[in-house]
Amino acid sequence: MVIGIRGKLLLLFGGIIFIVLGLHTYLQLNAQRAAFEGELKKRTQLMQENLYQRALSSAESLRRVATEDIASYNFFSLANTIQAATFNSTELDYVVAPEK
Repeated sequence: MVIGIRGKLLLLFGGIIFIVLGLHTYLQLNAQRAAFEGELKKRTQLMQENLYQRALSSAESLRRVATEDIASYNFFSLANTIQAATFNSTELDYVVAPEK
Protein backbone atom coordinates (compact mmCIF):
# COMPACT_ATOMS: atom_id res chain seq x y z
CA MET A 1 0.00 0.00 0.00
CA VAL A 2 1.43 3.34 -1.05
CA ILE A 3 0.68 6.37 1.08
CA GLY A 4 0.40 9.58 -0.86
CA ILE A 5 1.65 13.00 0.14
CA ARG A 6 -1.75 13.86 1.62
CA GLY A 7 -1.65 10.78 3.89
CA LYS A 8 1.92 11.50 4.95
CA LEU A 9 1.04 15.10 5.85
CA LEU A 10 -2.01 13.96 7.79
CA LEU A 11 0.11 11.44 9.73
CA LEU A 12 2.79 14.04 10.39
CA PHE A 13 0.38 16.73 11.61
CA GLY A 14 -1.68 14.20 13.55
CA GLY A 15 1.47 12.93 15.27
CA ILE A 16 2.62 16.46 16.08
CA ILE A 17 -0.80 17.38 17.48
CA PHE A 18 -0.91 14.17 19.51
CA ILE A 19 2.56 14.82 20.97
CA VAL A 20 1.79 18.47 21.75
CA LEU A 21 -1.51 17.57 23.43
CA GLY A 22 0.18 14.81 25.43
CA LEU A 23 2.95 17.15 26.58
CA HIS A 24 0.44 19.88 27.44
CA THR A 25 -1.67 17.42 29.44
CA TYR A 26 1.38 16.17 31.33
CA LEU A 27 2.52 19.71 32.19
CA GLN A 28 -1.00 20.75 33.22
CA LEU A 29 -1.38 17.72 35.50
CA ASN A 30 1.95 18.45 37.17
CA ALA A 31 0.98 22.09 37.69
CA GLN A 32 -2.37 21.08 39.20
CA ARG A 33 -0.70 18.53 41.48
CA ALA A 34 1.77 21.16 42.73
CA ALA A 35 -1.06 23.63 43.33
CA PHE A 36 -3.12 21.06 45.23
CA GLU A 37 -0.15 20.01 47.36
CA GLY A 38 0.56 23.65 48.21
CA GLU A 39 -3.07 24.20 49.16
CA LEU A 40 -3.05 21.03 51.26
CA LYS A 41 0.03 22.23 53.16
CA LYS A 42 -1.57 25.63 53.78
CA ARG A 43 -4.80 24.09 55.04
CA THR A 44 -2.95 21.61 57.23
CA GLN A 45 -0.93 24.40 58.83
CA LEU A 46 -4.09 26.45 59.34
CA MET A 47 -5.88 23.52 60.98
CA GLN A 48 -2.89 22.82 63.23
CA GLU A 49 -2.75 26.46 64.29
CA ASN A 50 -6.51 26.46 64.93
CA LEU A 51 -6.29 23.31 67.07
CA TYR A 52 -3.31 24.75 68.94
CA GLN A 53 -5.17 27.98 69.70
CA ARG A 54 -8.27 26.05 70.83
CA ALA A 55 -6.12 23.91 73.11
CA LEU A 56 -4.43 26.98 74.59
CA SER A 57 -7.80 28.64 75.18
CA SER A 58 -9.26 25.55 76.83
CA ALA A 59 -6.18 25.00 78.97
CA GLU A 60 -6.12 28.63 80.08
CA SER A 61 -9.79 28.55 81.01
CA LEU A 62 -9.41 25.30 82.93
CA ARG A 63 -6.25 26.60 84.64
CA ARG A 64 -8.05 29.75 85.79
CA VAL A 65 -10.97 27.79 87.27
CA ALA A 66 -8.66 25.23 88.87
CA THR A 67 -6.53 27.98 90.43
CA GLU A 68 -9.61 29.61 91.96
CA ASP A 69 -10.91 26.29 93.31
CA ILE A 70 -7.53 25.33 94.78
CA ALA A 71 -7.08 28.77 96.35
CA SER A 72 -10.48 28.49 98.05
CA TYR A 73 -9.90 24.82 99.04
CA ASN A 74 -12.96 23.86 97.02
CA PHE A 75 -11.69 20.49 95.81
CA PHE A 76 -15.16 19.08 95.16
CA SER A 77 -15.86 21.88 92.69
CA LEU A 78 -12.43 21.34 91.16
CA ALA A 79 -13.17 17.67 90.59
CA ASN A 80 -16.57 18.50 89.09
CA THR A 81 -15.05 21.15 86.83
CA ILE A 82 -12.38 18.79 85.52
CA GLN A 83 -14.94 16.03 85.07
CA ALA A 84 -17.26 18.37 83.12
CA ALA A 85 -14.38 19.61 80.98
CA THR A 86 -13.33 16.07 80.11
CA PHE A 87 -16.94 15.17 79.33
CA ASN A 88 -17.20 18.05 76.85
CA SER A 89 -13.77 17.53 75.24
CA THR A 90 -12.60 14.15 73.99
CA GLU A 91 -8.99 15.38 73.91
CA LEU A 92 -9.08 16.28 77.60
CA ASP A 93 -10.89 13.04 78.37
CA TYR A 94 -7.97 11.14 76.83
CA VAL A 95 -5.42 13.14 78.85
CA VAL A 96 -7.18 13.31 82.24
CA ALA A 97 -9.15 10.06 82.45
CA PRO A 98 -7.48 7.00 83.94
CA GLU A 99 -6.53 4.21 81.60
CA LYS A 100 -9.43 1.84 80.99
